Amino acid sequence: MDIDYKCVLSVGMRCYTEIYLKQMGLKKFSGPFDALYFSNITHIIYLLENRINPDDLIHTELINNTEVQLLNKRYGFRTIHRKINTYDENNMSRTYHLASFAHHNLNDVSVQHHFDRCFARLDKIKQDKIKTLFCIFSHPNGNQDKMLSMDAISIISTYLHNNFNCHVLVIVFLSYSNSAVNTWKIHSQNDCFTYIVVNNGSIDYDAHKNNLKEIFSYMKVNENVLFTYNDMKTTV
Repeated sequence: MDIDYKCVLSVGMRCYTEIYLKQMGLKKFSGPFDALYFSNITHIIYLLENRINPDDLIHTELINNTEVQLLNKRYGFRTIHRKINTYDENNMSRTYHLASFAHHNLNDVSVQHHFDRCFARLDKIKQDKIKTLFCIFSHPNGNQDKMLSMDAISIISTYLHNNFNCHVLVIVFLSYSNSAVNTWKIHSQNDCFTYIVVNNGSIDYDAHKNNLKEIFSYMKVNENVLFTYNDMKTTV
């Protein structure tokens, strides 16, 4: 078993996890959950178990709806997943904005190949028992993120721990005290996960830069030993 973490990967809940890891210099290669949106922790497990079935996808590029076409022009094509997203013909704006693949048009063959490579890297991590820190960041002060329950954290961390040589880092960015702004504390910790609360609900990376540096130092993540694209080459 590896002593040091060799990979730091996002597994949700929105794109901010990947964004923060990238800005910290800890994202060394793409993973399948980068820039995805999840409203429920079980959706992460669903994709880990079932991968991406083309029959489960609805492409906004192909939806013949004036409102959706305007949204496509403004924000770009998205992909809706039938099993984990709600498709509401009476509220196509909400359907569009809550798409799990908010930044990916899986009707594009090159994007399909991107995800094939990402899942191949995940398979390598699993098969080679590469020590990995899986990260889940959440902003429940916002309009989309829900407060993660301890049951949900236990479910996803246990699943990952049973399938990978890993630990799960959950960070919730939540304004809860005016007297302790920009501080962080360990809410709960065990062999499977570390759950940390940062007293700042901002989505701005610069607002969290110092805290994140301290947290990843506490987690003993050494950027110099993290695997890169070259280390994670696959046949896909």
